Amino acid sequence: MTTSESMVYRVLLKCACSSIGQIMYYSDHGRFFDGDIHDAKADIHKWAIDKSQPLIAKTVSNHSSYTFTCVRNPYTRILSSFFDKICGIQCNGKYYRGNLVPLLVQKYGIEVGDPDNGFDFDQIESFRRFLLFARDTIRWRRPIEPDIHWSAMSGHISTFIVNGGPYDKIFWTEKFNDSMQDVLDNTNTAHAIDLATVPRFNEGEGHGPNGHIPSPTTSITSRCIWSTRCTKMTSIFLNMILKPLQTKCLSVKSILRKFTQSLVSSFH
Repeated sequence: MTTSESMVYRVLLKCACSSIGQIMYYSDHGRFFDGDIHDAKADIHKWAIDKSQPLIAKTVSNHSSYTFTCVRNPYTRILSSFFDKICGIQCNGKYYRGNLVPLLVQKYGIEVGDPDNGFDFDQIESFRRFLLFARDTIRWRRPIEPDIHWSAMSGHISTFIVNGGPYDKIFWTEKFNDSMQDVLDNTNTAHAIDLATVPRFNEGEGHGPNGHIPSPTTSITSRCIWSTRCTKMTSIFLNMILKPLQTKCLSVKSILRKFTQSLVSSFH
């Protein structure tokens, strides 16, 4: 939440969260945060900051600020997680979560390449193996708990709804500028910002291999070639993202009904 309480954002990782955080920061202070916005400890409210929690809870309960979140094509989201969090070197010079990559190499045969060979490895084969790992974490919660970078977006979004938080808007990263501009148009900000000039804020960019796996927006010919290798992968991923929501507070049917109502009212 901005310090001016002009807007509240439910963070979804790998869904333009760094860019949104920086835009919110700029709207209050007229400058971007120097560093990773996820590391900011002041000049912005976060649930992870104890003193911010009562302010956020009050604002959300009263619905006194414009509230939104941003979602992404599930395929491109988990593909981004693979290149950033599995193949990429993090800002601290190490792999994500310490021994996670060695675990994946040993148990799933995943390759990530290295700078010495120009990150040359079979990206498609390694990505398919990563999807098996992601499926195991979500379906059976092994060998680790599901990571927030690839666990289902619906689960993260619904926690906000279950706790009484209505959304004013849910939009796609694929239509980011137009949708984020709509958010800004519905809020009173101290500093105007031209979204067309906002740089990309992705702290994992440039610290690993360039992705050469086709995305859903590639040509029909490329997608036909790709489809011969992704039938099994698609089946695995659909099972993963369609896993029913579970909660102690509400039944699955109640959560899905609330979630659907929020989505219908937000996409307009």
